[in-house]
Amino acid sequence: MKKLKCLMLTLLFLITSTSALAMSFHWAPMSIEPTIDKGGKSVRFTIDIINETMEEQYFQIQIADLKQKRDGSYETLEMGSVEYSCAEWIEVLGARTIFIPGMKEGKEFVLKPLNEMKFSLMGGERKQILFEISTPKEAKGGYSAVVLCESIPKPEEELKEEIPEELKEKLKEGAEIRKMTSIIGMQASTVILLTVGKQKRPSKKDIEFTGKVEPTEDGKGIKIIGSLTNKSIGHIFGKGELRIRRKGGGRKEYPLGSGRGGVLRGLTVDFVSEFKKAMPGEYKADLRIYYGARRPIGIEIPFSVAREGVTGKEVKTIDFDVPDVIEKTLPPGGRRVFTIPVMNYEADIIHVKARPIAFRFDEHGELMLEEEGALSALSLTTLGWPLDKETGECEFDLRPGRWKRVRVEVDFSDLPKRTSGGRYVGIEFSGEKEGIGTTILTTSVLLTMPGELKKKGEIVDIRIFRAEGTGFMNFWVGFKNTGNIHFSPTGKIVLRKWNEKLNVEGGFEEFAEIPFEELSVPILPNDIRFLKATCPQELELGKYSMEINIEGTDEALKVKREFIIKK
Repeated sequence: MKKLKCLMLTLLFLITSTSALAMSFHWAPMSIEPTIDKGGKSVRFTIDIINETMEEQYFQIQIADLKQKRDGSYETLEMGSVEYSCAEWIEVLGARTIFIPGMKEGKEFVLKPLNEMKFSLMGGERKQILFEISTPKEAKGGYSAVVLCESIPKPEEELKEEIPEELKEKLKEGAEIRKMTSIIGMQASTVILLTVGKQKRPSKKDIEFTGKVEPTEDGKGIKIIGSLTNKSIGHIFGKGELRIRRKGGGRKEYPLGSGRGGVLRGLTVDFVSEFKKAMPGEYKADLRIYYGARRPIGIEIPFSVAREGVTGKEVKTIDFDVPDVIEKTLPPGGRRVFTIPVMNYEADIIHVKARPIAFRFDEHGELMLEEEGALSALSLTTLGWPLDKETGECEFDLRPGRWKRVRVEVDFSDLPKRTSGGRYVGIEFSGEKEGIGTTILTTSVLLTMPGELKKKGEIVDIRIFRAEGTGFMNFWVGFKNTGNIHFSPTGKIVLRKWNEKLNVEGGFEEFAEIPFEELSVPILPNDIRFLKATCPQELELGKYSMEINIEGTDEALKVKREFIIKK
């Protein structure tokens, strides 16, 4: 399997032995994530390249397979080497000039085909290269590829005129011009992550999460590794969190790995955090991974640090489950009870613990655990049967293939009988299997006290940005729940484009209606959530009007804004 050289740089240099002149170019974007609603259709995307020198430069484009390594980085391989590749579906349609120094304002250049995927840029010139992905009908899920751009020497027929006299004799003898001038070509790349078909929100069955603690290479520090395996048919994007507790000490929080990272279909990526030094003692590492589901999944790893080194073990996720979200309607006053089922899918006994926690959902719908919450029923909640008689906590063994119900009691006796609205509590479950490890899952409980329920809200933020490469416009509308109950608003954006010829004096005419994406979880009172909509076509330059319509509230919301798309 032949590897292709790929350096993901924005400033690249071409060096020759006959000239000390440094040549550079800018290539963007570094990644593109196009989507197609079903197989058999096509989608287009663009890549921009700018010659950042005043000298003419020459380039060649190549399309290749993309392979992801365990550390999350990529390497490029010859087309046909990777199973879920879309490289063979990508065609270069041509290139058009966007800017040349001295060009007249408003001048438009036509799209021109590329001969053998090669082209040149004058000094300061900017070009836009147009690509098209045509998918087969059977395509479904996530696919990847990479577009490479390499700086190349001038064509040989041009070089012949510039060959020094002392080299002409060598040339006659058959020496290769490229070798004689020692030209080194450098590359830039754009990663393509294609999604075909509407993808469901990932769930616990779509991933595998494991963790381990080991010493660093010099033996003086520790390395904590969380490995996320993508078992779904699409791409998964993960973000890790790490909490370390020292026995007899406090708790510290860190990111797990370097932040949000993609995991391609069928592959595994390691999220790694390193610590140069660690004090001797007994520790417990709590690793949590957010991967687009309605809740994160967590694992606990006990380890110790001594003079002799670091002692830990590899931990795997335990196959048990609880509901991710439960919605209940309970009248105010007195004590109210409901149950949560816990299921063991393992072939062995697991030990389960449960505790109440506070939580909220962030602006993207991700579950966030908190020490306390203003509307949480945390202080009013107790967990009952099955009860551990020695500890007084909700703790029990669960046999293989069996399930039990955890009794949750909420005390509303201090609330007036006419109280209405929402109260919220999370129940955190940890399942432990001897020799394997501990897995942590959370159930978000949304309680409604009927009566005067107010579904109100306001728009507090509007963001408009172009999806890199595709030219599609993304609209994010920040909606704040100002009512007293959780709910999931719906709505749409009506786009209108300015037409100078409309009604003599000009005006806006309707261009498109774009629905908001369905929310995964409701918006809690006082929380803000981004409602997202994507216009699946490139908008032309010009003036636009957008009408935001929000439904699901007691009174429908309507807000209008204008924006201009420029070069």
